[in-house]
Amino acid sequence: PLYKGWVVLAFTIPKVREGKYALVTAPSDFVITCPGDEPDDPPAVCEPFDNLRGEVEGVGILPNTVNVSLTMAGTPEGQNLIYAVILKLETPEVVQGGLGWNVRILNQNFRIVDAGIGIMGPTSGTVWNKDVATIEVNFARRVPEVRAVLISLPERYRHDIPNAGMLESLNPYFPIAEELEQWQIYWNVRWVRILIAEPASEFVDFLPGGTYQFRLPIMVPPTMPANKEFYFSLCSDQACDDPDRGDPEQGGNILASFPIPNTVPVLPA
Repeated sequence: PLYKGWVVLAFTIPKVREGKYALVTAPSDFVITCPGDEPDDPPAVCEPFDNLRGEVEGVGILPNTVNVSLTMAGTPEGQNLIYAVILKLETPEVVQGGLGWNVRILNQNFRIVDAGIGIMGPTSGTVWNKDVATIEVNFARRVPEVRAVLISLPERYRHDIPNAGMLESLNPYFPIAEELEQWQIYWNVRWVRILIAEPASEFVDFLPGGTYQFRLPIMVPPTMPANKEFYFSLCSDQACDDPDRGDPEQGGNILASFPIPNTVPVLPA
């Protein structure tokens, strides 16, 4: 293949559609698969889908398609939600069947509620700048009962894990969950979740005070958003994915979120 690696798919769904699944169909000469087969793959609720049993009416058989469950929280933008997912991709040496992608959004009843057909990928003139972001936080005192931290990128930004390397925790005293097979969750390119080690007892169930830094590769968009802040969130469990989901009565799992200004000017490539 000409390219074998990861592809990032980003799409916007109106909130009123109540989308639950995304059927992603790649061009006929491409090979698209779900991550998860290799130890370093980002986990994703994803499976191959061909519609041979007619679950989705009116579309027939869907070759070269995967079904991605939209279990992650979309990023709000007005009346829409922005989703971004990572999939595996192989491209051919020669393209004979076109370059259009199809994305069909399904509700919980497997009815199509939105779709984009024949979508073309970014052109060669669309330049994203590769960069490295370092997030620094300082805790003046210990913080109790934190199970994960969530780093959310600014609108339009994307992380570049694992293409350009992994997230690094630069302070060796930060208690990352090294006992787990994967302590950094990055399958959504809009955020990275860092899992914290289980405490030995309730008496040491806290993050120690101190200064911590995290470094991760990012992609800076060609058109800058109005707000360029990153967000650093403390989570009460290891499933957090939305810095605004803090109300425990509504199932929230964010203990606190802190905006981190991004004041460094971005120079053109």
